[in-house]
Amino acid sequence: MKQIAFMIILVFSLTGTGQHVAAQSPPESRYWPPRMAPDWQGPPGPENRLEMLRIWKLTEFLGLDQDQAAQFYPALQAHREAMRGIDSSVVNLHKSIFQQVNQGDVSPQQVVEWRQELLALQQKKVAQEQAFLKSLPQYLTPEQQAKYLVFEWRFQQMLRNAIRERGRWPGSQNPPR
Repeated sequence: MKQIAFMIILVFSLTGTGQHVAAQSPPESRYWPPRMAPDWQGPPGPENRLEMLRIWKLTEFLGLDQDQAAQFYPALQAHREAMRGIDSSVVNLHKSIFQQVNQGDVSPQQVVEWRQELLALQQKKVAQEQAFLKSLPQYLTPEQQAKYLVFEWRFQQMLRNAIRERGRWPGSQNPPR
């Protein structure tokens, strides 16, 4: 397991998340993690910790060996980046629509254009997901592919149960109920 965790860290460092480390002077404080970039804002936030937990649980659930992890995680990271890009385009479009609606400058032609743009983004997202799922046999065994298909649902269920048991979001400052 330690070797797989090392491989995951190695893969992320080679794919660009840690490329600034070699050119940096030692961190000025003793806090972890070290400064990775000049715009470093502090320790990982909840979304980064959640992503680290997701990767750890995925590795554990799929039972990936070192070679599979070295091949699978860069592809997964590229897929997630593409999905985030599409999601940010959808959010930007929603903001634009909301501004136009608040200004009262809405025409039927604009609504048709917005609808077409949203549909195109949704189709792009579905195509991206399909392409990634079709590429899974390159990285995973059939059993691991089946496990990957249910992983996100299972992970979300685990998070909901953890939140329900604690009575709060992990990492929040509110005491449990």
